[in-house]
Amino acid sequence: MKYRIDAKQESLEAKELDTGQAKRKERKTPEDKGGKRGKGKNFQRVLQALGRHRWRMVMAAVFARGAGLLQLFAPMLIGRAIDLIALGEGVDFTGLARLLVSLLAIYLLSSLLQWCVALFSNALAQHTVADLRSAAFDNLSRLPMC
Repeated sequence: MKYRIDAKQESLEAKELDTGQAKRKERKTPEDKGGKRGKGKNFQRVLQALGRHRWRMVMAAVFARGAGLLQLFAPMLIGRAIDLIALGEGVDFTGLARLLVSLLAIYLLSSLLQWCVALFSNALAQHTVADLRSAAFDNLSRLPMC
C-alpha cells in the first residue's frame, strides 16, 4: 500500500511541476476555435465596418500615390541644378531659377497632397468609429434590462 501512495504523491508532484507546460498546451489556437488563420477575415470585417466611407480611403490612397510620385521628381531636379552649376563654364542663373521654381512647386504640391491624405484619413477614422459606436449603442439599446 505504501508503494501506491508514494506513486500517487510522485505523480501529483510531477503534475504540479508540469502545470505551466500543461496550461500552455491547453490554449486553443484560432483553428481549434473554428476560425481560419490568415484567410483575410479580419480585413473583410474592417472593409465592412468602413461601409459608406470607403471613398475616403480611396481618395487618401490616390493622394498618397500622387505625393509619392511628386517626391520622386525632386531629386531629379536637384541633379539637374547641380549639373547646371558644375558642368558649365558659367552658372546659368535663368535655368537654375526655373529649376528652383519647379522644385518649389513640386514640394508645395506634394505637401498639399500629403495634407489631403491626412484630412481624408482622419475623416475616415472619425466617421468609421462614430458608425461603430452608434451600431454598438443600437445593439445595447435592444438588449433587455434584466
